[in-house]
Amino acid sequence: MAVAADSPPSATDGKPIFVNDGAISPDGYAVNSMAPPYQPSYVRPAGGGDPRLADPTDPNTLPPQSHKTIGDLRSEKSVSWAWYGGAWQAALEAKGGGRKPNFLNLHAGYSDVESGDQHVANVLEHLKKSPQWKNMLVVITFDENGGWWDHVAPPMGDRWGPGSRVAAIVASPYAKKGAVHHSFYDTTSILRFITRLHDLPHLEGLVTRNAAFAARGALPPGDLTGALSFR
Repeated sequence: MAVAADSPPSATDGKPIFVNDGAISPDGYAVNSMAPPYQPSYVRPAGGGDPRLADPTDPNTLPPQSHKTIGDLRSEKSVSWAWYGGAWQAALEAKGGGRKPNFLNLHAGYSDVESGDQHVANVLEHLKKSPQWKNMLVVITFDENGGWWDHVAPPMGDRWGPGSRVAAIVASPYAKKGAVHHSFYDTTSILRFITRLHDLPHLEGLVTRNAAFAARGALPPGDLTGALSFR
């Protein structure tokens, strides 16, 4: 975003002032954390409105999206899938009025690392005891956190990144044991792996990112197969 003419010359002199300061860019991209348009959401329903929705007039509410998702592509090819969200009941009950859903998210400032790590380990142990484990691949990763302190400059990609590095662990009977893989991945690598595994068409975002890397004469992020050992 462009800095306004009356913005302080330095952050030590005050908060920066932007020409357009908001959660949506002039060309329609959400560029900050926004609330889902459906409940549970930290934006409450509009007074007298549909209780299933977040108030659509609130500037923090993300408008409903129409782009296809990886789930849509799998459904179109009759590949079953499911989405699970922890603390769903707590989120429904709190409706943005409490901090119950944040009991385990490892977020700096109001949660702790140990509780989150224990939760991840507990979920993984249950999965390892399931009959599906022999065919399972679990990716444990984060949206930011460790990357806050990364000393390595991110590579050039498209306008959205890649950003600083974050932790990622692949847990699977197919994972290369005790190995640290140094190939270039990003969060789209998970989608790329699912796309390759089920021979799906590429999502619009993957096509756009591939084009951005190609324009710079660079290869796009990998699809996790380098971290696996198929037997």
